[in-house]
Amino acid sequence: MKGLTLSQRIAAKTILVIIFLFKLRNRAARKKIAFGIARLIFAFSPKTRKRSINNLRIAMPDQKSDDRIRYLAVTAYQYIVFGVLENFWFEDIEYTFEMDAATKALITSGGPLSIATMHLSCYEAVPFALQKLTGRVTTLSRVPKFAAGLHSVYAKNGVCCVDKSQAGAFLSLLGKIGSNGVVCLHSDHFGSDTELDFFQLQTGAPAGPAMLSAYAKTPLLIAYAVLQKDNTYIIHIETVSEFPIGQSPKAFQFAMQAIYRQFETIILQYPEQWCWFYKRWR
Repeated sequence: MKGLTLSQRIAAKTILVIIFLFKLRNRAARKKIAFGIARLIFAFSPKTRKRSINNLRIAMPDQKSDDRIRYLAVTAYQYIVFGVLENFWFEDIEYTFEMDAATKALITSGGPLSIATMHLSCYEAVPFALQKLTGRVTTLSRVPKFAAGLHSVYAKNGVCCVDKSQAGAFLSLLGKIGSNGVVCLHSDHFGSDTELDFFQLQTGAPAGPAMLSAYAKTPLLIAYAVLQKDNTYIIHIETVSEFPIGQSPKAFQFAMQAIYRQFETIILQYPEQWCWFYKRWR
């Protein structure tokens, strides 16, 4: 914990104690406790609550019930909090993959792949599960200093985690995928790489998955994890393009728009598991 302030060290130690206490219970109990904690945090976080509700209103303009929107906002926050905690005991999690034959052929080909993921439920379940399937996964994340232990979670699951804040992060990803790697990038947040429509409103988005596909000449896929009622996960993997994306801003925009169209469908199908509590549309 070198380089951390006193408050950051206290926060880091607190996280470790919380995880230890959670692991003393079974997963059903962990989920119940996590949901309760998340509800309390959400209730006392007015900015988070407001942004979450506003994001859902934009995504679902036909939903006229304020109670329904508030319910979805709270529930999605509960799923995300539980999902983040699940990263610390991923070895206890049961999951299955769901993909068509063509996508399975790409996954098992041994070749490089660029995969766009989203903040749905336990969103790190995608790179962790894919690592066990392929053995060559890299992801991108910005881990706060006080949560430095999260880096060990990636390492524990065999996933190479590139720090988003480091200089040359994209080049590091390009190097990994150029060595037959599988790179998973969360892509449903705001970004400045390209402009596209998301639920009929124009907004900025990252284009990392499309750019990696273009420059490393790989297929482009999307993947997301959905928590089931029996507390198992289904990891859905779908092909966006089996061929590399063109190397132009217009091609990047076209590919990311296709990804976002699928994101819209997924969010409307699982609204209680999609959570983004920052301002998404800017």
